[in-house]
Amino acid sequence: MSRMSRSMPTNRAAVACLAMSAALLGGCNVSNRMAFEGTEPGALWTAMQAAAESPDYESSDPAKRWFVKENHVHREDGEARLEVYRELDRIVRGPMTGLDLRERRAWRFSIRLENTDPPAASFTVRGFVVPTRAGDEARRFFADVEAVLAGLPESSDDASAADEAPASDSIPAAVIVPPEWLQPLEPESPDEPDEPAAAGDPVGGSILDPDG
Repeated sequence: MSRMSRSMPTNRAAVACLAMSAALLGGCNVSNRMAFEGTEPGALWTAMQAAAESPDYESSDPAKRWFVKENHVHREDGEARLEVYRELDRIVRGPMTGLDLRERRAWRFSIRLENTDPPAASFTVRGFVVPTRAGDEARRFFADVEAVLAGLPESSDDASAADEAPASDSIPAAVIVPPEWLQPLEPESPDEPDEPAAAGDPVGGSILDPDG
């Protein structure tokens, strides 16, 4: 009996430690919401679809730059809801070591239009995720929606981040390259000798036949 009573505080401490770790590392179905002042619900719904189907992962911050490998969007018009499955891929090249590290992420998003005043978009990341990463995805999506509504070619937060970014030669930074850069290169065919140009033909170009 005494042995059991002594072990209970230890078990409680272990449970508390696990609960704290789970709270810090991640959670299930992390949601974010953003209201869009001065926007009609129909226009917002159209912009949400466009942002989900054409995500922008270009960023002045290398840690947030990715390449979209797969992006599947399922639309439920009756519920004003989008279900998105997305796979991201990139190569991180260390500035000091020069080593290439491949990173992949798979996301499941549930995006819903809230017909409130003003209308809002809710962005939910499904599954067990790190809250900070889920927040980054939500902010990226909301910025893409704002860019679509404003008719801008790129995310608005990316332009402001570029103004605040330090000069590239001031600090070493990781280089993000497309995954295709790691594919083996095909052997080049040996150079063939150039044929001599015929009389009247221009060297290094061609001329149009005036007779068609």
